[in-house]
Amino acid sequence: MVAKLPPVSQFFTEPSLREDAALAEKLSRPANANTGIIHVNNEPGSRGGYSMYVPEYYAPDRRWPLVMALHGGSGNGRGFLWSWLREARSLGAILIAPTATGPLPEKTTWALMGDDTDSPNLFHILEEVRTRWNVDPARMLMTGMSDGGTFCYVSGLDAALPLHPSRAGLRHLPSADGGNGGRAAPARTADPHRARQA
Repeated sequence: MVAKLPPVSQFFTEPSLREDAALAEKLSRPANANTGIIHVNNEPGSRGGYSMYVPEYYAPDRRWPLVMALHGGSGNGRGFLWSWLREARSLGAILIAPTATGPLPEKTTWALMGDDTDSPNLFHILEEVRTRWNVDPARMLMTGMSDGGTFCYVSGLDAALPLHPSRAGLRHLPSADGGNGGRAAPARTADPHRARQA
């Protein structure tokens, strides 16, 4: 829509940056196969896939911050992507919004009890993204809402998992809810789900 109606872009830009002409010009670039909103096995009603956003001005010659945002109970990544889209577009971050594997058909939520089928899936997603885009391993954030925020503790504090490049990276995604693999908790804002950690 931005190509035909440029003012639409302002609704998905941080208020303080809406008059930034340089940012507006970068965001006006058309998305391609490696940028914009991308859905990977994440159709409505599906489990275990993810939706992501890569800034239209992405360039592979530098490392980019990454945010992995986990939806709440009964949610999905496709819908939750929008909760962080404004920040990702404005500040230049790759955004991943996965959908829980959710074994119960009536509720999609994270593996807070019983077998953890979600952490291995998150590690796989992270590895897949890192092979295609240039992610800065020092600037990765895991955050979530409700059940997703709680699940950050499960994945962020699980030191028993075998060390693997993607797993080491994910364990160091600090959570806005404090699930940060033993590192100092990031500073909180009034709304931790909009904390600009990237």
